[in-house]
Amino acid sequence: MERLSNPIYDTLRPLIIKIQHLETLAELCTILRIEMLEEQTVTNRKYSRIFNFIIFTIRLSAQSVKVDRTLLVGTMQFVNTNNNVE
Repeated sequence: MERLSNPIYDTLRPLIIKIQHLETLAELCTILRIEMLEEQTVTNRKYSRIFNFIIFTIRLSAQSVKVDRTLLVGTMQFVNTNNNVE
């Protein structure tokens, strides 16, 4: 399982980075937190430490992308608002 952690992360991270919709990113973070971290680790204790690390790292990437997208959307709305006022 440990040998799989980097390839899994390296495969999923580019896919997460490409997600544009904030709702999708938020839902992905929730799924990773609730369904993957909380439910799966209870049922499979053998790999729980490694699995938790993989999912936690992927979730951090998704949250980071979500924050970046939120800042971008907020900045674009602010600029558009200021352009309409003038």
